[in-house]
Amino acid sequence: MSSPLKTMKAVALTATILGATVMPAFASGGSGGAVATPRPDAKDDFVPTRSLRGELVRISENSLTVRDAKGKETTIALDGKTKFKTEDKALFSGKAKLATNDFNAGLNVRVLYREGDKIAVEVKALKPKKP
Repeated sequence: MSSPLKTMKAVALTATILGATVMPAFASGGSGGAVATPRPDAKDDFVPTRSLRGELVRISENSLTVRDAKGKETTIALDGKTKFKTEDKALFSGKAKLATNDFNAGLNVRVLYREGDKIAVEVKALKPKKP
């Protein structure tokens, strides 16, 4: 066999393999990866959340109240899974793990909470607004 003929056969074989394996994935809109089918007993952990920004009015072990920019106060429940974070570690002297008692009234916060039961997932102290 001559060299150009071998090259043409190799190109044809490569095109056939690509057409049979890669192209169906693109045609279906996929990336070519495997699609995982959920187990019948799999639990759907997706929970819709909402976000609230404003000034922390009061906080206790069980709830917090935030006043938004329009002056409306909203109370959100806290539980043992609520995470406390900060945008500015200097607010808490570099403390790594924050808790309810680290947050005081007057802080600007963003609260991420579950829409259904209004329990906070995360409370984050925001950087103070510049005057």
